[in-house]
Amino acid sequence: MHKTTVYLSAEQKQRIKVVARKSGTSEAEVIRAAVDSYTEEKGSEPLWPKSAGIARSGRVQSENLDEWLAENWQRDW
Repeated sequence: MHKTTVYLSAEQKQRIKVVARKSGTSEAEVIRAAVDSYTEEKGSEPLWPKSAGIARSGRVQSENLDEWLAENWQRDW
C-alpha cells in the first residue's frame, strides 16, 4: 500500500463516511473501491497516445499502431 493525500469536498467526505458506516468498512476501503471501479472502467483504453505521429500522413491512430508497426517498421540495426 502507498499513502496518498486527496482533498475532498465536505459533501464527498460525508458521503464516504455514510457509505463506510452502512457497509461496515473503513472510509479508506470505500475510497479504494471507488478508485478501483473508476480505473478499471478507464483502464480498458489503450496506453498508446491518440496519435503516434510517425506515418507518412504524420499520424497513425493508436488503435492501429501495432499493425502499422508490423507492416512498416524497418530496423536500421
